[in-house]
Order: sequence, then C-alpha cells, then structure tokens
Amino acid sequence: MDRRYLIVTSDGNVIFDNKGLSEGGNLSQYVDIKKGLNLKLAKFQSETLSFDGTKSLVSVQDLELERLGVGDWKLVTVTSWQYLAGDMAAVLRWMVVITAVSLALALVFNLMFVRRTVTFIVRVVKAMRRVEMGDLTTRVPVLGNDETTSLARGFNSLVTRVSELLDDVKQEQRRKRRAEMMLLQAQIKPHFLFNALESINILAVQNEGRKVSKMVQRLANILRISIQQKEEIRIEQELEHLKSYLDIQKYRFEDLFEYEIDVPEPLLTEPILKLTLQPLVENSMQHGFEGIDYLGRIRVWARQEAHNIAFFVEDNGIGMADSTLAKLTGRAMISLEQMHEETPETGERRGLGVANVSDRLRIHYGSGYGLTVCSAPGHGTVIKCLIPKAAGSETNEAEGAAS
Repeated sequence: MDRRYLIVTSDGNVIFDNKGLSEGGNLSQYVDIKKGLNLKLAKFQSETLSFDGTKSLVSVQDLELERLGVGDWKLVTVTSWQYLAGDMAAVLRWMVVITAVSLALALVFNLMFVRRTVTFIVRVVKAMRRVEMGDLTTRVPVLGNDETTSLARGFNSLVTRVSELLDDVKQEQRRKRRAEMMLLQAQIKPHFLFNALESINILAVQNEGRKVSKMVQRLANILRISIQQKEEIRIEQELEHLKSYLDIQKYRFEDLFEYEIDVPEPLLTEPILKLTLQPLVENSMQHGFEGIDYLGRIRVWARQEAHNIAFFVEDNGIGMADSTLAKLTGRAMISLEQMHEETPETGERRGLGVANVSDRLRIHYGSGYGLTVCSAPGHGTVIKCLIPKAAGSETNEAEGAAS
C-alpha cells in the first residue's frame, strides 16, 4: 500500500498501525519528530519528511478524544512521495494530451477557416488589381455560402455595374462625336450652296443657258454626294465632287485660275471623310486669289506615306500673313468664333471651311491626323491633309476615343 495510517499518543507511542509494523513502538523510530512534527501542540499539520527511510508526506490530525477519557491521540497519515508523484505525472500527461488536442484543433481551424478566408482575400485583391488595369471581365468565383460568398457577389456586381457605366459613357461619347461632326459637316453645305447659287445666278443674268445647264448638273452631282448618309466615301467620289465644284467655278471665272488633280490610281478606292478636299480648294479661290492680277493655279495631288495617305492642296495665291497662319496652326487653342471673322457683305466666316475640315478630321480619325498649313505672303499656300489608309469607321472612332 502507498498510504499508511497510525494512531499515536502525544508522546509518539504507536497504538495502531494499519500495516501492523510499528504497533507498540514509538513514532520517533521512523521519523524525526523534533525536526518536523510537534505532536503535543498541533491539531493538524503536514510536512514532507523521511519516514522509515522513504520520502513521504506526513500529516498529523488531532482526534480530540480527551472528553471520552481516552487521552490525547493523534492520527498520523503517511503517503509516500512516489505515490503522490505518480498522480502528478498522470495529471501532467492529461494536460499534455489536452494541450496537444487543443493545438491540433486550432491548426485544423486555421486550415479550414482562417486559411480559406486569407486565400479569398488574396484572390479578391488580385481581381481588384486586374480591374484597376482595365480588365472589366474579371470576376471572383462564388464558392460556399458564408460571408465571403456575399463579398464575392458584391464585388462581381460592382465590376459589372462599372463596366455597364463605362459602356454607357463610351456610347455617349460616340454619339457626341457623331453629333459634333454632323454639325460641323452641316456648316459646309449652306456655305458652299451660297457660292454655287450665286455663280449660277450670275450666268443666268448673262443669258448663258448652256453654262447654266452644265453648272446645274455639276451642282446636282455635288448635292448627290453631299446628302449621302455615309460619313466616308471613296477617294474617287471625293475627287468627282471636287471636279464638279471646280468646273462650276471655272464657268464663272474663266480667266481667274486653272487647276490640276494628280492622285495615284491605287489610292482611288481608299476611303476618305467626305467634303474634305473641296473646302480646302474653296479657301484657295476665295482668299488666295483675292486681288491677284495673274493666272491662279491650284494643284491637288496625293501620295502614300507609310500607313497613311497625304493630300496636298497648293496654290500660287497671295499667301497668309504670319498672324493669320499662327491662328490657323493654333486652331485647337481657340474657338471658331474667336478665330474666324465675318465678311461684312454676307456675314460668312472667312476660313470656316478649313477650320471645319480640321475639326472633322480630328474628331473622326483622332488627334494624329488633320491639316498642316505652310504659307508666306506672296508665295502661295500649301495645305497638307493626312488621313489613315484603309481605316474603317469603327476603328477610327476607337482611335479618336483613345487619343
């Protein structure tokens, strides 16, 4: 047995020993009473002592039997330290087991929940970066049925809404550009009709019936091309429109100018924004030849430059002053009203045709295309018109939006 019970007197005499080993003896034979125990004073005490050569926990309890006339007896309980240590080891083992199980459960929780949450957050962050770079097709997979699912649905809904709003903005910009271009294009029609009808009226007054007939035919050809709903036509159609205009002006001003058109045949089937060349030639006639006393010459020619087509409209007119040229080359910095003054006779804005062409080319093809003007007083004017080769309407609009 690992426990031993003794009944002893206050003098240490052993009256009872559950093992029957020390009855009739004295407790001092097994333990040093003077060092650790005071049997006469203590009602209860417990000390770690060497009992019969074995380290033990010795406890003394007063039985309080004096009133029964028995005497001052004590109950001594001896428990070996090895027995106590065995219980503690069992407790420690249980603590280790419980701790290990707790750590294992915590690890499983981390793998099942925390890691899943962290992985989801990392996935959302990567998706946000892709959206930030412009990929609005990015979506976060919807997995499970917890808070992360709600967050994934919310993110996907937000990206979808942003994509829809961006499409709406792009469509609105396209509609705005189309409306602006139609407005600018419409400004040319009354401007040209005014001049053409004025020329026909003069010939009619002069009773030039045959010339009037031919001019009306040319005007009908111009109007047929002008009223087409397409924004772009073939270059050969644009040149036909230009020749009709020049023929009308030749009937009116026989000795004022002559013209030459030289465009390579492979370029005739390429597309061009309609009503592009005629306003440039009209500008040369109205302003370049104003007040000259010699035969004016207009030359229209074209060439291919890399993936672009360059048209050149040259005249030998009076040229432009530096201030006028500066305004024309700085066209993007000012408005139409600020740039073009009106003639007192007709209220018509001078240079409106050139400005309109510049705006229309920029809107339709993008800022990389348009007009370049070179001129000097007394040395004529050269206008270069640059357009993309084989550029469709949708591509042009996309390039214009990107620029």
